[in-house]
Amino acid sequence: MLSCFVILDLIMKLVYIMGDRQDHTLGSHILQSPIRVPTKSHVCFYFRKRAFCLDTPVHPQLCPVLTRDPFQIFPEVAELYAKRAKELEVIVAERYAAKAEWAKANPELAAKMELWFSGKAPVIDWKAIEQKPNQATRTASATVLGLLATQVENMIVSSADLSNSDKTDGFLKKTHAFVKGDFSGAFLQAGVAELTMACICIGMSLHGGVIVACGTFFVFSDYMKPAVRMAALMEVPVKFIWTHDAFRVGEDGPTHEPVEQEAQIRLMEKLKNHKGHNSMLVLRPADAEETTIAWKLAMEN
Repeated sequence: MLSCFVILDLIMKLVYIMGDRQDHTLGSHILQSPIRVPTKSHVCFYFRKRAFCLDTPVHPQLCPVLTRDPFQIFPEVAELYAKRAKELEVIVAERYAAKAEWAKANPELAAKMELWFSGKAPVIDWKAIEQKPNQATRTASATVLGLLATQVENMIVSSADLSNSDKTDGFLKKTHAFVKGDFSGAFLQAGVAELTMACICIGMSLHGGVIVACGTFFVFSDYMKPAVRMAALMEVPVKFIWTHDAFRVGEDGPTHEPVEQEAQIRLMEKLKNHKGHNSMLVLRPADAEETTIAWKLAMEN
């Protein structure tokens, strides 16, 4: 039996043809005239009035453009990209030349930039951190962030409108937030936009040259999870700070009470990346001293 499913789209018509050992006729409602189709199953699609088949055998009359290569590139597309490649070669050469000229005039800054983009862990005086006993771990985290703000020049921290609650303000108090027209600070006030914040931080980390951390309540990790998973698989070393991780969080009530979030994040830790390693490191310090160690592991990871 011949089964034919037609999917209409703005630019493409896809026809899935399942054939048996006998030839069948593909009706004129698709190609304006009856055509005998091949006997084995295959997929054809029509783009810009051209026919392509994604399996073999390929019927020469049905798919005249493609015979062996199911991923043939249109000649005009190949020409467009070849032209752009030549243009980019010139642009890249000009920018490398400008960078070399700048580095020659600014050797100290050039060395600093080279170090930042190398991905090497920064040198931090962890012994300089003095934690008070019996304080909340988020407060202990603020103490560490205050030190990092003064010792890690290329670190950027963000918070989803909760810096005074997740205590990322320990970092903010030693710098100032980005504002329109002034990016001299090192803190991003992301607003109530946890997923957006996570994506921005991942983008900054992928660009390179900066160490990025972002914070919010643990229950809101739900909104961030797709981005966190991508960061884990890509081995992007963003530091995600989630506070208020107990199911009793006080006056905010059930909308702010994490229940299943820890299990989900712990399971994600076991998600293997493409190198076969655990894709992320999950740390839940029990006291102030463990908080310092957790930050040390995060910065050296």
